[in-house]
Order: sequence, then C-alpha cells, then structure tokens
Amino acid sequence: MQLFIDESGDLGGVKSGKRYFVVAGVICEEEEVSHTLKPLLQEFDLPELKFNRLSYDEKKLALLKLATLDFSIAYSVLSKNDETLKEWLDRSKKNKLLAAKVLHSTLISQLGFPEVILDRSHYSKELSK
Repeated sequence: MQLFIDESGDLGGVKSGKRYFVVAGVICEEEEVSHTLKPLLQEFDLPELKFNRLSYDEKKLALLKLATLDFSIAYSVLSKNDETLKEWLDRSKKNKLLAAKVLHSTLISQLGFPEVILDRSHYSKELSK
C-alpha cells in the first residue's frame, strides 16, 4: 500500500478567497488503482483526475468506477477563518511553508507510512527535503 498526498486550496491569507487549505491522502495499491484510473483519464482527455474539470455525467461515471476500488482516505484541514492567522500567513513564505509542513507531517505521522508520494505543488519540493 502507498500513501499519495495532494493539496486543495492555498495558504494565502487576507487576499485569498479560499477559507481552507486541505492536505488529503489516499491509501491504495497503485497498480490496482491505475487499471481503473488510466482508462478514465484517457476517456476524459486529462493528465490527472480533477473533478472541477468534469461535467456532472463524467463525475458520476468516475465515482461509479472509483467506488469499486479498495482505498482509504485521510485528511488534515487548516481553517483560515481567523484574521490573525491570515495576517501571519501573509507575512512570509516561510510561514506558509511551516503551515504546509505541519499539515503534511500530521497526516503522515498519524498514518505511519515510511514513504509518501507527494503531488506536485507549491510546497512539495521543500517538503521533500
């Protein structure tokens, strides 16, 4: 089993329109999932499965196919509803990176995986160190 991690939202503060930053992990057998996922990506002509790029019918089809797979999901969420937190995030890139590291490490340590596959993101290069 592998742990694949992806992020949603951003770590922008006051000027960001996003209220949350989410780090989600999918625990699965990569080979099993790829047999279902690769044909879907080809059918939808996408490099990765992004539900915001799918029509309602495509979302239904994707969910029906994904529901047949054996996987687990875990996540860690930062709520950015506090003005002081937003200001702190805006002060420096280091603050944003620290917030990302805390969320990622919380998720990884709770699940106990020795190796993690991070999706490309603003923070993945720094987090991989």
